[in-house]
Amino acid sequence: MLKPDTILVQEIKVIPAKAKIMDMVAIRHPSSNSDHRTTLILLCEDGSLRIYMAAMEQTGFWLSSSVQPISTIPSSKPTKKKKVTKSGKPAGAVTFPVDFFEHCQVMNDVEYGGNDLLQIYNTQQIKHRLNTTGMYVVSTKPAGFNLEIANQDNSLVITALRVLLGTQDSQRAPSYVEVFGRSVQTNVARNRWFDLPFTRDESLQADKKITVTFGPSQDPEGVTMVDSIKVYGKTKDAFGWPEETEDLASTSAAPVQATTGVGADADNLVATPVQLTSLDRECNECSHRMVSGVLEVLDGCFTLFGNTMEESKLAQRGTAVEVATRLLTLPTPMSVQVHTKCLLAALHTTKISYHSYKVHHKLFTHF
Repeated sequence: MLKPDTILVQEIKVIPAKAKIMDMVAIRHPSSNSDHRTTLILLCEDGSLRIYMAAMEQTGFWLSSSVQPISTIPSSKPTKKKKVTKSGKPAGAVTFPVDFFEHCQVMNDVEYGGNDLLQIYNTQQIKHRLNTTGMYVVSTKPAGFNLEIANQDNSLVITALRVLLGTQDSQRAPSYVEVFGRSVQTNVARNRWFDLPFTRDESLQADKKITVTFGPSQDPEGVTMVDSIKVYGKTKDAFGWPEETEDLASTSAAPVQATTGVGADADNLVATPVQLTSLDRECNECSHRMVSGVLEVLDGCFTLFGNTMEESKLAQRGTAVEVATRLLTLPTPMSVQVHTKCLLAALHTTKISYHSYKVHHKLFTHF
C-alpha cells in the first residue's frame, strides 16, 4: 500500500506450496460488520482455490474518510419510508436475472453516430465496422468519446447492449463504459464481452436513441478502440410497452411506496430514494454533458495559451485551478471527472508540478 509518506508491504506465505499457482486476484469487498476488506484468491494447478485475508491496517488507507470525497450537496431525491428487509441487499439496488439475455433478441435495424466518431467515419462505416469480425472503431480524443445508437424499428424496444473490447489491443480498450449514468469499469487483460442490461425505466427512455460513453484508454497516445457492439431488444408486446403517453409518464414517475406490516416498529424503517422520472434522468445526463463540454473547451484554451500568459490570463488560470479541484471532490460521473483531470493537467506547465499538486492536495482517489 502506497501512502503519501509511507510504503507498506504485507507478505503472504502460501502453505502448503506444493501446487503451482496458476493465477491470482485481489478483491475489495464488504465484510459482515459493514467494513471493507481485501482478500487474495489464488488458483492452483490442481484446481483448488486458496483464500488469504489482508490486514486492514495495511490496506484500508484509501477508504478512510480523510481521502474519500464527501459530497457537500444534499440529495435532490425525495425519500419515503420502507421497512428493512433481511435479504442483505441495499435498498434500491438494481439486479438482473441471470437469464436476462435469453429473453431478448439481437436488433439489426439500428444506426450508429455521434459527433466524435462521425468526424472519422460515416454512419454506414461505423455500423459495418462494429458488426464485422476483426474490425473496430477508433477515437483519438484524450478524454474518450460518445457513441449514439438510434433505434430504427418501431416494433422493438432496446433492452440491453453487449460490448466487445480488447481484441485488437487491450491497452487501447476504454477504461469504462457509461450508459444512463451507470458506469461499468472495463479492466481488460484479454478480449471479452461486457453485458449492459437496462432497467425498465431505462428501456422506456431508449425508445428512439441512447448515448454510450467510452472512457479514455491507458494508451499513451490517447487511442481508444471498440471492437464490436450488439444491441438487444424485445417486441413492444413482450416488453409491455405503454399505449398512451400518460401511461409512460405514470410508469416512470411512480414513487416507491412504504410497505410496512401490521405493528411494524418505526425504528425498522429506513429511507429509500424515489425513482427518478425520465425527464429527471434526461436533464441530469444533459447537464453532465454540458459540464464535460465546458471543461473540454477550457482545456483547449489553456493548452493554446501555454506558458505565454498575460497577467489577466494568470488570474483566470488560478480560478480554473480552484474550480477543477473542487469538482474532483464532488461525486460527479466518470466522464466529468476525466475532463476535469485533463483541464487540471493543462493548467500546470510541467508534469512534475501537476503531480506535486495532486500529492499536496491529496487528490489520490481521482487519478
